[in-house]
Amino acid sequence: MEWTANQLRFATFVRDGFGCIYCGRSSIEDEAKIHVERLDPEDGDVFENMVTVCKECGETKGALPLSRTMLGRFTAVIGERSRRFHEEQRGEGRA
Repeated sequence: MEWTANQLRFATFVRDGFGCIYCGRSSIEDEAKIHVERLDPEDGDVFENMVTVCKECGETKGALPLSRTMLGRFTAVIGERSRRFHEEQRGEGRA
């Protein structure tokens, strides 16, 4: 499925529960300013590479790359969330 930038951003927010993947703060419960960024800058703007990050964690991390160990952990979590998200979307289409 080809998404617009806004659709990709919103789907990422939904998949990640409108919360920061690093600290867990929520835009809903904690009123944190959450944005979407690439998990691995080299992998581009694909759903499985996009994550939600709060302003504070984004500023702290900056342009520093994640270690390969941390990148592997986040990739596994995001992959599972993405799989569930797609299953839910297909299920809604059948109803």
